[in-house]
Amino acid sequence: MLITWIFVAVAGFGIAMVASRWAVQQAAMLAYGTSLPPFIIGITFFAIGTDVPEITNSVLASLVGHGDLNVGDSVGSVMTQITLILGLLPFFGGSFAVGPYRASIVSLLAIAALVIGALLVADGYLSRLDAVLLLSTWAVATAVAWRYTPPESEPVMQAPKRNRFFTR
Repeated sequence: MLITWIFVAVAGFGIAMVASRWAVQQAAMLAYGTSLPPFIIGITFFAIGTDVPEITNSVLASLVGHGDLNVGDSVGSVMTQITLILGLLPFFGGSFAVGPYRASIVSLLAIAALVIGALLVADGYLSRLDAVLLLSTWAVATAVAWRYTPPESEPVMQAPKRNRFFTR
């Protein structure tokens, strides 16, 4: 039985690698085709697309009465993305430049969202009004990121070469 689960985990990782490669290529093509900075594509379209499985898990957990799993999943995901993923990037992709102004704005927005989320769950209950406040926070933060991150500071990515595995 353990060998079956190991096989499933390895196969799932392989599928995730192929899907991730395709998603990155599509995001690069979107940035190239729309002339939007890759950073903006990353903090909006790419972020939502990669969070869809997590959102689905959270909705299903809430439907069966495990909302506490959602809070742990959301907070754990943010911690993992900020620390583990950003910590691993230089090892696999080498050093890379990050616009300090752009990163500062988005970092401050992320901190504000976490503080608002923490304040709303501090009473141990998340209401529909809290949900409206959180969704509004996301919309405002996204609008601020789009408005106040300078697009001219980063060149648009080159369109990736298509290959036979990733064409539509």
